[in-house]
Amino acid sequence: MFIGSKLKALRELNGYTRKDLSVQIGVTEQAVWQYETENVMPKIEILNALQQIFNVDMAFLVSGNAPKHVVHEAKIAFRTTDRSSRKKTKLRSSLFRFCRWFNQLL
Repeated sequence: MFIGSKLKALRELNGYTRKDLSVQIGVTEQAVWQYETENVMPKIEILNALQQIFNVDMAFLVSGNAPKHVVHEAKIAFRTTDRSSRKKTKLRSSLFRFCRWFNQLL
């Protein structure tokens, strides 16, 4: 599992702002914040870019532990252009809860 606090420490030690790092790895500043707070796990391409920028081993940024918590979809920031995505997420979440409930009945 990705360790966001290590990314934050590396970023600060190297004098990068979230904006600076986001430009270098090709994501938004909000994405960097989500990586640091462990709300989102970066894709492998982003992990490779971080590894090269900070000259660290992948093992330093990633551990083999399971996720500590699952983020509720209401805590995820959506832009207004992504309202349809949020509706889809809510629908899938409801469907998942229904299927889990239905399986418990069987």
